[in-house]
Amino acid sequence: MSSIEDFIRNPKSWGVPRMEKRVGPRDEWFAPTVGSIKFKTDGAVIGGFGPAGIIVVLRYHFKEVLLKFPKVNGVVDLVSTELVAIKEALLSFLMAGMSSSFSL
Repeated sequence: MSSIEDFIRNPKSWGVPRMEKRVGPRDEWFAPTVGSIKFKTDGAVIGGFGPAGIIVVLRYHFKEVLLKFPKVNGVVDLVSTELVAIKEALLSFLMAGMSSSFSL
């Protein structure tokens, strides 16, 4: 069992264990139908309530990125941050005039 003394004697031996990246159904990308756009959003918050940010990615059916942007979202909770990310993706889609050419 490790102790604080072990850490003081040899700090390099301590660290966060490395984990293998799992690729599961959630991590796979499935193309939307031809003539459609797929968007992926993500939000992150430091702590349960704190500084937050989002990222939005819009892609064609052949994986080409149409739009990708990060944005700082102020100080909020995680659920609000995720909802803002979805709202920003939809607004970007509409404001860029893509709704006349593509479906989501």
